[in-house]
Formats: sequence, structure tokens, C-alpha cells
Amino acid sequence: MNTAAASAIRSLGYLRLGVRDPVAWSAFASAVLGLQSAGPHRYRMDQCSWRLETAPASTDGVVAVGLEVAHEAALEAIGHRLSKAGVCVEGAARETLAERNVRGLLRCSDPSGTPLELFWGQRIEIVPFASPRGVRFVTGELGLGHVVLGVDRDRYRDTVGFYRDLLGFRVSDYFRMGDREAVFLHCNPRHHSLAIGEWPAAPGLIHFMLEVEDLDAVGFALDACYAKGVRVKRTLGRHSNDRMVSFYAETPSGFDVEYGWGGRLIDDATWTVSEVAHGTLWGHRPPARTYAEA
Repeated sequence: MNTAAASAIRSLGYLRLGVRDPVAWSAFASAVLGLQSAGPHRYRMDQCSWRLETAPASTDGVVAVGLEVAHEAALEAIGHRLSKAGVCVEGAARETLAERNVRGLLRCSDPSGTPLELFWGQRIEIVPFASPRGVRFVTGELGLGHVVLGVDRDRYRDTVGFYRDLLGFRVSDYFRMGDREAVFLHCNPRHHSLAIGEWPAAPGLIHFMLEVEDLDAVGFALDACYAKGVRVKRTLGRHSNDRMVSFYAETPSGFDVEYGWGGRLIDDATWTVSEVAHGTLWGHRPPARTYAEA
């Protein structure tokens, strides 16, 4: 990776969700996704103290997207940059830092209203991660995975500019859907940690992605969906841009999770931005029948 072009953001560090049915989420996170419980409503997928939070709420949606920076000075610098650009930035009390298990944190929102938490110094656990399904996730410097956000058309350009120009995300590629556009953005070698699309009918979180080290783990998770009555939204397939082999399932909140293997890595020194003609090389089709009918 060309470190001279490094983003101020190191990775997608964590995802905080408000959910109406945390009990259903607990079963889904463990039995389907293979995440380890880290206390009430929190889940581990590696050595970090937690990566996913599903706290009780009156509506389902994003509470905060957690973006990790390297250290205290980096957080101060990005806070100054955002404030200078007119973005409202709030610090966090000591109690909040202890609750998040981080050393430093700033809050703000992107132009589409998605709440962000910029942080550094997340706690690393001594006890090794132990998936209830024996899954090993691709994390480390690549972070949790990725999130895809749908935004109104009139806020799309400003939202893309916010992440690209203020937070330092770099464009991986574009995808056109009729008269709508989506952009895929990276902040480390993972092909994209964030994608933003013009989704006027459904703004907000479209899906989040978890990547595993073993292709068989994808198959086992797919079988777990069928066995437990989880709705599979898109069958197994391979994307044309990040080369991920994955399927999509509906979470207990209604939005989707992509569960995949084999994602592409980017070297900024050699990468060329392009527009992708079609999102999928093969597969990723809506199921024609349920598993029980097959």
C-alpha cells in the first residue's frame, strides 16, 4: 500500500445498531454469524473487546458507525479539520470512553445524517476470540468489514465529498444503476470499508459485511440460515469489483448482512479507478424457492 496516500481513518472499527428485538439478534449473531457474546448486546469477532453492538431501541437503525484512527494526535487533527470545515464535532466524557472501551472519541454526523464516532485506542482482550461456530474473521488492519449506506440524491455528492475530502477515504470504483450511482471507498487495503449509493426510496443502512477466512464458513452460515428460517435475500455469488464470494441474509432488523470470503485487496500505488458495468460476476440472485420447498 502506498502509505503516502494513507487515509486519516484506519478502518471501520465497530458498528452500533439500535434494534427492536435484541433477543432475536443474540440468536442470529451467535448461531448464524458465528460472533462471540461480549456481554449484553455486544459481540466480538477478533481480539478487540467488541465490534458489533445491538442495543434495544424503538426503531431499527444505525446508532453510530465507529471509524478508527491511529492515535490521539490523529484524532485531534481530524477533529480540527472537521471543525474548520464547519462540521459540528463533540467530544466524549470519560464515562463514555469507558463504556466504549476506547481511549479517545469524537462524535459527528455525515451530510446525510449518519452518526459517526471517530476513536482511537480500542481495548484488546487477553482471552482469545472463540466463535461459537468456529469461524475466523478477516479483520486486523482491515477492520470489521464494510457498510453500505443509501442516501438521498440531493445529499449524495456532499456525502461522498465528506468521506473523501475530509476523512481521507479513497475511491475504489463506481457503479451505475440506471440513473443512480454508487461509489466504493477504501481507507486501507480492503477494497471498500464504505459504499454510498443513491437510494432515495430507502436511505440509511443497506447492509453491512463480514468476511471470513474460509470459504466453507460461508457455506456453513448459509446452511444455518436455511436451518433456522432466516430469509436469504441473495444467493451465493461473486461480485465483479471486490471479487467477494458471498450471500445476503435478512437480519432481525430488516436490513441485510453480507457474509463473504475472498475479498480483493487494493494497492494504491498500482490501483486504477474504474466504473463497474455490472455488480455481480455470477449468482447473487433472489432465491426462486425456499429451502423447505426445494
